Amino acid sequence: MRKVFLLIVICLSTFLLCVSIGCRNSPNRNVIQFEYSIEKTENAIQELNKLMDSLITDKVTNYYFDDEGYLYINSTKLFLPVEGIDIHKIDSVMMFSKLKPNEINDFIANVLFLKKNHISGAYKDLFYGVYMYNYKATDEAGYDDLRNIILLDNTSFKLPVSEQEKMKLLDQKGNLCLVSFIGTK
Repeated sequence: MRKVFLLIVICLSTFLLCVSIGCRNSPNRNVIQFEYSIEKTENAIQELNKLMDSLITDKVTNYYFDDEGYLYINSTKLFLPVEGIDIHKIDSVMMFSKLKPNEINDFIANVLFLKKNHISGAYKDLFYGVYMYNYKATDEAGYDDLRNIILLDNTSFKLPVSEQEKMKLLDQKGNLCLVSFIGTK
């Protein structure tokens, strides 16, 4: 009986490990697939880029959701969006002082919209000079597992063209490019 139980535990553990590795390295992470249209997502990213530019503090601009769903902006924990958003509380946050109330609402609406489209955060990459949007993030927080969406607009950003570059293009839809860093899984 003990051997049967041990065999079941080993089989179940192996199955769960295979599923988790399969999901992490899923080819779906290498293709842009949003819940809403490419155009709506592209517009949200374009608007959010402009708003995030006005939040820059000491060359750091980022937002992300942690594992519990709390929203962080410039690494400052703000709130849990599912509990509701108090615009007066957000307005009192120093980094939002440059934004008008409707811009704050737009910022939050775009962040939540992008979250529904598998984008859990963004940061300004100082080397490339563009915002990198975290796409289909996994539980493994590692440089070699990142997938990022980049908006090709009027910036001077150029897609990497050689192996010496640090990232590779995985997919492109409209002006949105899905990239990963060389050596990623």
